[in-house]
Amino acid sequence: MITNRGTMQKESFKKPGLINLLYSFLFIFFTFVPALAIEPKEIILRADEYRQPFRQMKVTSKLTSFHDNKVFKEATYEVLIKGNDRALVVAIDGGEKGQKVLMLNEGFWMRFPNSGRAIRITPMQRLMGDASYGDLGKMSWANDYRVVFHPEGGENKVGQTPAWRLLLSSQKKSAVYEKIDLWVNKDNFQPLQADFYLSSGKNFKRAKFGTPELKHGRFIILETTFVDMLNKKIIPL
Repeated sequence: MITNRGTMQKESFKKPGLINLLYSFLFIFFTFVPALAIEPKEIILRADEYRQPFRQMKVTSKLTSFHDNKVFKEATYEVLIKGNDRALVVAIDGGEKGQKVLMLNEGFWMRFPNSGRAIRITPMQRLMGDASYGDLGKMSWANDYRVVFHPEGGENKVGQTPAWRLLLSSQKKSAVYEKIDLWVNKDNFQPLQADFYLSSGKNFKRAKFGTPELKHGRFIILETTFVDMLNKKIIPL
């Protein structure tokens, strides 16, 4: 194989011209472009690691709702996540204390304290303000959505930060949102911002993701702020 390659190179030098220049260009193109290219699926998998760094994890989430820049309501939830398609959310204080929601690919079920039966709910069932159960328990975008570069342009900025812009479309009934417009840091794949859309096409909520913090050897986003795009209310999560 080495001898044959050497022979081909030697012949190309003996017969310079347009064909050989074309071969040289194609060689450079196919050698360097794939190394620079990245697929949307890879980007979203890397972004998911900031929100669900472990396949099994336990998270305590404190929700704070603001009205007129004042704290309106607070509640704490314990979230148990297993894999990409199982989660259990338990209210541990507030008016919903003891309330549980089980999330599976097949659907979401809520069970009230002192009740022997569970009722089926939608992924967008609200916890507080515009924060839903799905926001707490459905952490894997790659599992629930098809992802492509956004048709308006795959490269963008959030503030001064260069970002990949992705369009996520639901591919499972258990997906919380119909579509998500997501911006991801180009350097480290950290989620920066996301707009969430209803089936009607309305953009009703924006998430701004906080700076990741090092926990258990992984960088994790611990704070997310939701902005109601219809009423401009801010709901830190």
